Amino acid sequence: MASATGPKAGIIDVNDLRYFARIFSKNWYFVVVALVLSAVLSYLYSYKIPDVYGASTQILLRDRETYNYQSAINQNIGYVAAYSDLVNQKRVLTSYDMIDRTLNKLDFDISYYNIGRLRTTQIYGKKKLPFVVTMEVLNAQLYDKPFDLHIIDADKFELSYDAGKGMIRKELPFNQDIPDPDFVLRVQRSPHVTAANVQKFSESDYRFIRHNRARLVAKYSRTISVENLEFTTILQVMAEDEIGRRAKMFLDTLSKMYINYTLRSEFEINENTIKYIDRQMDQISGTLNQYESEMQEFMLDKNILDLGREKEEYFNRLVDYDSQHRKLQLMVESVDALEDYVVNSGQEEMLPPSFYILDDDIFLKNLLTQLYSMQMESNNKLFDATPDNPAITKGDSVLQLHRANLLIYLKNTRKAIEQKMGDVTAQINDYNRLIRTVPQNQRGILDIQRRVKVNEKLYEFLLEKRASTVIARAGIVPQTKVIEEARVIGVVRPDKVKILYTFLVGGLLLSLVVVFIRVMFYDRIENAEQLRDATQLPVFGEIIASEKAEDNYVVVDSDPKSAITESFRTVRTNLEYLPATAQGKVVMVTSYRPNEGKTFCSVNLSAILAKASKKVLLLEMDLHKPKVGSGLGMESSVGLSNILVGKAEVADCIQPTRFPNFDVILSGPTPPNASELVLSERLESILRYGREHYDYVMIDTPPVGLITDALLMMRHVDATLFVVNTRFANKDHVRNTVEVQKSNMVKNFGIILNGVRMKKSKYYYNTNYGYGYRYAYGYGYGYGYGYGKRSEGRKSSHGPKSNQDN
Repeated sequence: MASATGPKAGIIDVNDLRYFARIFSKNWYFVVVALVLSAVLSYLYSYKIPDVYGASTQILLRDRETYNYQSAINQNIGYVAAYSDLVNQKRVLTSYDMIDRTLNKLDFDISYYNIGRLRTTQIYGKKKLPFVVTMEVLNAQLYDKPFDLHIIDADKFELSYDAGKGMIRKELPFNQDIPDPDFVLRVQRSPHVTAANVQKFSESDYRFIRHNRARLVAKYSRTISVENLEFTTILQVMAEDEIGRRAKMFLDTLSKMYINYTLRSEFEINENTIKYIDRQMDQISGTLNQYESEMQEFMLDKNILDLGREKEEYFNRLVDYDSQHRKLQLMVESVDALEDYVVNSGQEEMLPPSFYILDDDIFLKNLLTQLYSMQMESNNKLFDATPDNPAITKGDSVLQLHRANLLIYLKNTRKAIEQKMGDVTAQINDYNRLIRTVPQNQRGILDIQRRVKVNEKLYEFLLEKRASTVIARAGIVPQTKVIEEARVIGVVRPDKVKILYTFLVGGLLLSLVVVFIRVMFYDRIENAEQLRDATQLPVFGEIIASEKAEDNYVVVDSDPKSAITESFRTVRTNLEYLPATAQGKVVMVTSYRPNEGKTFCSVNLSAILAKASKKVLLLEMDLHKPKVGSGLGMESSVGLSNILVGKAEVADCIQPTRFPNFDVILSGPTPPNASELVLSERLESILRYGREHYDYVMIDTPPVGLITDALLMMRHVDATLFVVNTRFANKDHVRNTVEVQKSNMVKNFGIILNGVRMKKSKYYYNTNYGYGYRYAYGYGYGYGYGYGKRSEGRKSSHGPKSNQDN
């Protein structure tokens, strides 16, 4: 077996395991209690927190199944591409205005609660409520404040609330408008509450809260989450509420409001187109009326009835070319409008102008679509970055370049249209020359008819476009649709299992912190083995705690076979290992603080030495608070204080006890300057007398932590026994003991651990073995003095002469 002082045989030593086992045995109940309390607190916490339900719906952004009748008019202008921008649509769904419009359709402004003993539960639905509240708040401080309502009877109720100046209580009637400086209130009693069953409702307390709209919007904005399903244009929208049905209603309404929002741009473009056509038609209609009136008057004045067939042919060709010229003029106006949009469109104007005449120019439509998409992408980036961001700057540069290219294309388009207008104008001039050959009267009527025909054809063209636009409006259907209606998915918060684990982990960590603090600062030493691990000072033994000591101070005499007596025998045996002296040995017994049992140990150790035929003299040197006399049932008017002041001799103050070989000198009268008396030279004479006449001189002293008397006497003694009681024996206390030994350089310094419980002692004391009792303390405690085992042939002597032999 490896030596105790040698290196460890492995990574973990057996002593380490014992150390941790001891810590566990002393502190396991802290961990168990902490875990049990954590579980109870977790249950109470989870019980008081209201359950939050979740609801979910799915929205398809682009529905390719629908037929878009107006594709030839405005499909590729650019606004439709916005709906494929998922990030923007997420922002739209969670925007303040969208949620506010949704809440306008719902009755969520007032919440109702049922107040229980431990838990307040929110309720929703008129069938579950005994009343319904209509409330307009005049004092803004009452928003989101609780109003407690108690039903008194079928006609009235009690209302309690805090308006900022203390609690207010009022008795108010049902089914009446109640004006108040703070609010206008009406509490409508439910039809199922009657005088017969009102007692059932009066046993409960209710509460309602009038919400501020801005805070309510912020609340739902926080609870909404929007996720894009991977590889799709489907958005999954989730909302949370304390009432599952209410969360479902909110999502259903939000989906409807969002679909209406996606239709708004299409209707706006359609309306803009119709307004533009109506404006042109009004102008043309007025012009037609004017020309028709003019023609009628001219024909009446000139008596013109008909024109030649050749002239009519010239007339019809001229009308066609005039109509083409007017259409080209409208195309130029459309190009001008588009050019103005490209140049002046900013972040606030994202919708392109009405555009229907150039619908056959696919390349121009694609350019407009790209411009609109780039504008939306730039706006999207501004949500997450500043305008100075390099990515934003680069995107703006690309956008400006695209605008420049589009402007060049529009300029070239205008030039091409103007060239066509020039060709058409040349044709018009040719036919005008031919018509000049017609007589003047007929030429006048042809000119008026030509203008009428041109405007009629233009009016017919606009009517056709207007009819197409109106038909397209009727065919506008949402390109977004709900593919999965809102449904309640159950409780999403609180996660009671997670809360339980959190509380358990917190309780475990807290208990471990408590155990760590106890081990580091308050862990008491319970037996001699632990004391040896805590200090390198010699341990003379451990004194077993005994209830019998309370009945008889000298327990080694009253119960010679008890464990405590065996433990004193162990200390006596180890005292014999002290270095041999020519005369008797002087042993001082002290402690660091009071009530550690030093006097008890002094008396019983003296008695056990006397039982071993050693002559023992016990000096009661605790002149401040003497206890030896009361412990032995003795008293004396003269004692050590008389000797130290020179008023008595040592031999005159010695008193025999009821135990053979055991004498004592009591403290005597308590002096006012006890600490100064210890410095007296007469102390040495007392000790010298004791060495000459006794085997052992035991000295009972005051505690060194309060009085320095024992420190002064340490230089006169052969050994110092420092009593440490398990009630105070923590690491700090042992550290103080070590400091006493180091600061005074005491020779033969050792510790006695007092008050050790039997089950904590490593050594087994048994009084029922064989014919008498056996000693389980063992010889050779090994306290570091460097002396081997005691010779078995060595015998103790009796009297002063034997001290010289030792």
